[in-house]
Order: sequence, then C-alpha cells, then structure tokens
Amino acid sequence: MTVQEMLEHIEYEEVAACPVCRETDKMVDLITDVQVNRPSQAWRICLNCEHTFVSPRPTEAFLKKFYTDGYREMVYRLKEPESPERIPVGSVNEERHRSIRVSTMLFRVKERVANHLDVGSSTGALCAGIIDMLSPKVSWGVEPNEAWRKFSEKAFATVPPGDDKKGEAHFVPTLTKVPKTLKFELVTLIHTLEHLREPRELLEQCRDRMRPSGIIAIEVPNRYGGLPNPLLWPHLHCYTEDTLKRLVESVGFYPLLFETFGNHPPFYPPPQSIVVVAAMQKPELSMENVLTRYNLYRNAVGHIQGQMAQARPSYEVG
Repeated sequence: MTVQEMLEHIEYEEVAACPVCRETDKMVDLITDVQVNRPSQAWRICLNCEHTFVSPRPTEAFLKKFYTDGYREMVYRLKEPESPERIPVGSVNEERHRSIRVSTMLFRVKERVANHLDVGSSTGALCAGIIDMLSPKVSWGVEPNEAWRKFSEKAFATVPPGDDKKGEAHFVPTLTKVPKTLKFELVTLIHTLEHLREPRELLEQCRDRMRPSGIIAIEVPNRYGGLPNPLLWPHLHCYTEDTLKRLVESVGFYPLLFETFGNHPPFYPPPQSIVVVAAMQKPELSMENVLTRYNLYRNAVGHIQGQMAQARPSYEVG
C-alpha cells in the first residue's frame, strides 16, 4: 500500500479527555486545518489548561503502521522504499544541526551524564552529540522505523575504536526493549511529543526509568511560531510554553529552563520550537547551586567560543 492509499483510509477515534489535564467538559472546537498535500485535521482546545490537540485523532493501530512504513516517505517525498543506504540528506543535516544545538544547551545544565535515553532517535545524531558533549558510557535510542534504526547502527559501527568515541550506543524499536534495570540520568524527547496520542503516558514511563538526579529535555513545535505550519498533519498536539510547563509538572518534573529556537536572521520569524529542561528533583535555591549554574553556563560559552574560533577561517573564506 502506498502512502497516499494509506492516508485515504485513516481510522479515527474521538478524544474523550484533555491529554494534559484530563478535563472532560471544557473542550471546544478551535480550527480545522485544511492542507493541500496532507489530510486535514480538526483541532480542539481545552479551556481548562489551554492545551491544543487533534480530535478525532488517528487510531493507535493506524499510527503504528504509518510511522513504521509511511511517515518519512511522505515528509521527505521518497521515490524509493526506505533503506539504511538511502537516508535523505535533508534529514541527516537537520538532525546533525539539532544534535549540536540540543547537546550544547544541555551542557549548561550538566557537564557529564552516566547514561542517556533518546526516544524518537531517528538517525541517531542526537545520541552521537550527547556522547561527544556529555560523555555517557551508553546512549540508548528508541526508533520504530527500521531503516532509520539500521542506519543509526551502521553509522556507529563505522566509528573506529578509540576515535573520540567516549561511549557506546544501542538502538531499539520500542521503549519496552530497553533493559528495565537501567535508570537514566538524561532522557531526551526532541520533536516527539507532538506525534503521540498520549504524551503524558510516555512522560510517566520516562519518569519511571530515570534516576532521582536525572533530567529530561523536551522540544516541541511552538503553537504561535515557525515558518512551517505547527498544526500540520500528522501533529496531534501543539504546545505553548504554558501548556508544555503544565504537562511536565503534571507528571512530577520541575522545569529548570525554557528556550526557543528557529528565529533565523535576517528576518527573524517567530521561534519555531520550544524546549524545556526539567529535573526529577526540585532544585534548591542556594549559593552553591547558583554558582554551579553560573559556572556551567560560562563553560558552555567557552566551549562555543572555541568552536567559533575553529570555524572562523571557513566563514572568512565563504
């Protein structure tokens, strides 16, 4: 079945309660987003917490097949079946830039982490960035698409032993395949939560797999920003800073910092993405913690200045 045929036979179900606050009586229709090359979607908003979500939404069975067999073919307009040898260069470049950005941002919160879990790991670029910047002994990537997962495994297998490789990486199709004995110090969900039917459920699962000292980094599209349409298919949720904060707090996390990304010069459109970094434990306000945070930020600045100095010759040459 082609992607187009798949999209012509979507199975839907109504959403009975707000996915963030579980409110059942204050959900109203917001807008129907009509798209040219993708299915239209009916969006609702919860008047209790302001979260925006799709209802009716595709069923779990449909989404599982779509993300396994059709998502990237649709997004990157692939003309041949997916395979580890035919990963679109646009995807690789996008995720390489995202890896540098996210790992550098996390360097402001922790200098090192013992281990790392990335849910929605795609090409494995973020796992590589975290290994390079934060030196975990192991990074686990969860990616349901077999071609992208095999690409990740192949890419890590080609790294020569001892060649700046500080940790190992493993890639699995579902979170249930990650050993339950592992407790993670860092969990990342980068442009993942907007695609899930029940984002709160996944956050609860991640929370249960984390160490008490652990942190989680989440990036999602900004409801009010970006050049791409944040309401486009197959997004099932659209967040603001307020609704993302409500979501992470609803499962017991404590937000440490918020960032926005994607407002590129020279025209500076509204930020495309929102990022929150949250902790398992509530941070204490003390001189030690404030100075530690200050030093982490200055270390991150020093690292970036070093990168800029190395890159300057190429910029001058053009």
